[in-house]
Amino acid sequence: MGKKKPEKPAKDKENAAKQPAKDGLRETIESVAIAFILAFLFRTFEAEAFVIPTGSMAPTLMGRHKDLVCKNCRFPYRVSASAEEREGHGAKCEVVSSVCPQCRYEMRFGPTGPDADEPHASYRGDRIIVAKYPYEFSEPQRWDVAVFKNPNQAKQNYIKRLVGLPNETLVICKGDVFTSRDGLRGDEWRASDVNEMQRAGQLAIERKPPEKVQAMLQTVHDNNYQAPRMPARWWPDRAEDDHWTRINDDKGLEHDGQGGESWYSYRHLVPTPDDWRKLRRQRKQTAEDLEIDAELITDFYGYNTGETSPPEPSPARYDHWVGDLAIECRLAIDGTKGEALLALVEGGCFFECRIDVETGMAKLSISDDPAFERTVQTGIRGPGTYRVQFANIDDQLLLWVGGKPLEFDGRFGPLANDVPTADDLRPVRLGSNGAALRFIDLRVRRDVYYIASRHSRDQNLPSSLSAPETWKDFVFDNAPAIGFRLDADQFLMLGDNSPQSADSRSWQGVDERGHTEHYVRRDLLIGKAVFIYWPHGVRVFSDWWFPFYPNFPRMGLVR
Repeated sequence: MGKKKPEKPAKDKENAAKQPAKDGLRETIESVAIAFILAFLFRTFEAEAFVIPTGSMAPTLMGRHKDLVCKNCRFPYRVSASAEEREGHGAKCEVVSSVCPQCRYEMRFGPTGPDADEPHASYRGDRIIVAKYPYEFSEPQRWDVAVFKNPNQAKQNYIKRLVGLPNETLVICKGDVFTSRDGLRGDEWRASDVNEMQRAGQLAIERKPPEKVQAMLQTVHDNNYQAPRMPARWWPDRAEDDHWTRINDDKGLEHDGQGGESWYSYRHLVPTPDDWRKLRRQRKQTAEDLEIDAELITDFYGYNTGETSPPEPSPARYDHWVGDLAIECRLAIDGTKGEALLALVEGGCFFECRIDVETGMAKLSISDDPAFERTVQTGIRGPGTYRVQFANIDDQLLLWVGGKPLEFDGRFGPLANDVPTADDLRPVRLGSNGAALRFIDLRVRRDVYYIASRHSRDQNLPSSLSAPETWKDFVFDNAPAIGFRLDADQFLMLGDNSPQSADSRSWQGVDERGHTEHYVRRDLLIGKAVFIYWPHGVRVFSDWWFPFYPNFPRMGLVR
């Protein structure tokens, strides 16, 4: 028999029993440390969360703001409240009024204002996820929404839209972006110079892809929100045309399919806050008594109309004519005969889309360019209701049906006339050519307008927006254009809210060669904004508000 192993002392047994616990504690600590390291690495190299502080990218991304519903027309909109976070005020700064972008009613919701019957809280800006890896493995793309270090203050993060790419000259003129790689030096020009260089092939307009267009369009008028005591903005082209009927409390239009081709046009009727004050004081007066005339559509931002207490200098507002427009509607077809018609006007030029309601074939044409003829097959087939959107943006025609863009070459060259005419007072039109149909949920929308100025303002309007006979005294070709030269690894950034964006147009830094540093160097790029993951909380019921119940409709990809 072998020797019997001696038993370990009791103390050794106790220590042996405790050893696994010691190892478990160490493993836990190591796991937590590794988790922190991985989180740090993920934040450093993959993605990071940011909060939008200001409204320079509104309405794409919201800074601190108030959510409002117009007391007059019930249109929901947002107004900037970024001023409430600025330092240097002797008293608490508070946004106390704003102007509705739909009906232009001035809401005064301060403590003593007539619209102060409910609280209007201010909310922090959108929370977004910024991916860092796209710019590590691929080139930044034009129209990306990018986060970067402020070139003049490296500790400060900015978020703008990436518009200019390395080794090109970028020119901003009449709201659009043009580029050249021919070595043109950045300088200040006039619109007439840009038109000439574009026709000579020295400059090319930069067109946004359909998904960017959709993200950047801004609502001019939504026919579902009718202001009381205001005339309808949609009106038949022929007063004696009795084949049209307004339906759904003037919110929609119906055509009986008889009488051949006929049209209904949008008129941009814009009362002023003073007009609304007169109507409020004289309750029997109507908007017709005020003689409100149709005007040109401009780059009005309801987001920028907030007034504060104590007061701050009023921001620049709606100073520029916008000719790049879109019409969105639900098209309800009741038969299989005829055509549904959609048209847009810019500078007196008609852009037309005719859809055969039986076959769904769409034909697109341009009045000033007889050579432009495009056809595209849509999903429209006889009776039914279809979501349709037609746009003229960046010298290209775009068409969506059912929310999907249709593929065709809608590009066209510079027009013979790019200044407004009397036809621009009816810039959006809907019609029927022998088709029984209804147009519902009508929305007129406009493109972003980038201001060609280093100080967020330029001149692009005559003194009157509604009198074409006065426009001949104002030479639109003298509108300013501004150019920027970019070298290798340099990018130019612009904010979608151009009147309120401190971006590449106004930066005055100087690089090591003594050049004005209007650009962002590649090494200052942080990443690409990809997702709004947590907008502010919303009221779930009328009397209950849950700060952790997010505004789900605001969640989504950043375009």
